[in-house]
Amino acid sequence: MNFSDKEKQYRDSLLYKVAWLYYINGLTQQEIASQLSLSRIKIIKMLEEARQKKIVRFYFSSVYRDKNEVEQQLIEKYNLKDSFVVPWSSNNNLAENLGQATAMYLNDLIKEETYVGVGYGQTMSAFLRHLSGITNKSLSVISMTGGVMPYISQIGNGSIDIQHYLLPVPLVLSDKKLAESMIKEKSVSEVINMIEKVNLVVSSLGSMEENSTILKTGLLSKDKYDILKDKGAVGDMLMHFIDKNGNLV
Repeated sequence: MNFSDKEKQYRDSLLYKVAWLYYINGLTQQEIASQLSLSRIKIIKMLEEARQKKIVRFYFSSVYRDKNEVEQQLIEKYNLKDSFVVPWSSNNNLAENLGQATAMYLNDLIKEETYVGVGYGQTMSAFLRHLSGITNKSLSVISMTGGVMPYISQIGNGSIDIQHYLLPVPLVLSDKKLAESMIKEKSVSEVINMIEKVNLVVSSLGSMEENSTILKTGLLSKDKYDILKDKGAVGDMLMHFIDKNGNLV
């Protein structure tokens, strides 16, 4: 073995040692630099070289591979900042799973004194219930629609530690002029003005199925439901119905 071969062998063994200290022993780059009497910049370059020479190889578990691929596809297709896909099977309660995952995901993002605007429904009820159980932050929840009963049921499910501000009006009114008059009422306008302070909106997409919340709770009559479906509605957000392209129906 000539000198150049020995030098290469020594170099690779040193790269292996640096990589071992960093990835296996858990030492910081600065700690390794001090131990080997090298600069931290040198250690950073050696760790990168170890990866390039495949002295260090990363293997990711396949358990979440499909999930991560779907999340990345959603981010790219809809130009999102982030997405989080919740694992689910038909044997599980989808609304409960979504609500719990949303609470855990958003609790990391929510800051103190946050105003959270929320929709209604089973998923939102699960979200508020789980959020109240895990957060230690001061939050204010503001209803984004009328209809007191859907929100009262959420409060009753464990969200009593979070401040709630509800719109004291029905979700759907039969007369436009009546709706305009009620919006001017002080108790209603105060909550509407609070919506302007909302830092974060959490809502779910309602489906156009026979077991949808809007039908089960009587928020929408079967006749109006059929008309909307005939016009191409595939779901709703806060009672705003949209077609498959996201256009309002």
